[in-house]
Amino acid sequence: MADYSIGEAVPFELIGTLPSNYEDYKTYKYVFHDTLSDGLEYNGDAKVYIDNVETENLFTVKYEGNALTIEAANLKTNEAIKKDSKIVVKYTAT
Repeated sequence: MADYSIGEAVPFELIGTLPSNYEDYKTYKYVFHDTLSDGLEYNGDAKVYIDNVETENLFTVKYEGNALTIEAANLKTNEAIKKDSKIVVKYTAT
């Protein structure tokens, strides 16, 4: 556990996996929801990694109030994603 001072960027990481029957789906929507604690403000720097490779243009990021939503309308558009893939979102809040 790390300590942070007021005004410092605090790193956050969200980790997701896929179901064992992922290949059975024709489309697959994937959404992360995170609620920031009062006093924290999202820094607009979310990055999504699939199997340790940064992805671009697959996920959209929305921040409203203190709610952060990171969503892919259809993971199946990226053929590299498999049932064993690990999806990681990294971002900071101050």
